[in-house]
Amino acid sequence: MGGVNAAANSRRLVEKQVRLLENKLDQALVKFNKCVSRNKELREEIDGLRGERVTFDKVSRKIEKELRSKKRQMNAIIEQSNQAYEQRDKAQLETAAIERLNRAEETAHHQKITDLSEELDRINRELIDSTQRAHTAVAVDPEEEERKEAERREVARANDILRAEAEYARQRQEKLEEYEDAFRKIANSTNVSDVDELVKRFVENEEHNFSLFRYSSEQGKCPRLCVALCKLL
Repeated sequence: MGGVNAAANSRRLVEKQVRLLENKLDQALVKFNKCVSRNKELREEIDGLRGERVTFDKVSRKIEKELRSKKRQMNAIIEQSNQAYEQRDKAQLETAAIERLNRAEETAHHQKITDLSEELDRINRELIDSTQRAHTAVAVDPEEEERKEAERREVARANDILRAEAEYARQRQEKLEEYEDAFRKIANSTNVSDVDELVKRFVENEEHNFSLFRYSSEQGKCPRLCVALCKLL
């Protein structure tokens, strides 16, 4: 009797242990499955993060490239701005120099015109006085009258030359003012060409043209004035 009970108790004990172990196994399997599922989720998340990292690296490299390009452009713009400021300052100095030169030349030219006007007025007065004296002293001589008429034509021609010089000076002044205005516009802009060369050529051409004009005028005027003066004396 006791042996049968002992066997039954032993069997129940074994079954209980088996159930306990099965429960533990089930719990372990549940945990394992959860770990497998979580591991899968983590792998997918890691793969996603890796993809994002690749995309981020591409975007980062692109941004860095654009930044380098923008920096080069900015440096180029700064350099151009510095050059433009230098050219503007240089143009202002050159414009001031041209204005001073123009004022000096205009003053000298106006003085010369004044002197010539006074000289021509004197010649006209002497010519009139001489003509009046000739008419008072003797009868009109055709040859003398022709000579006087020639002298009057010479004086009139000299007056024409004087007026031509004055007109040339006026046109030259207008041209200088146009160039000065152009230089100011160049100085205030950012795209400035070689102002040194422009100023140099402008001044050289103006001085050359004015010298030729004065030389031509004086070559045609001086002999006639001298002849007229000699005839009056």
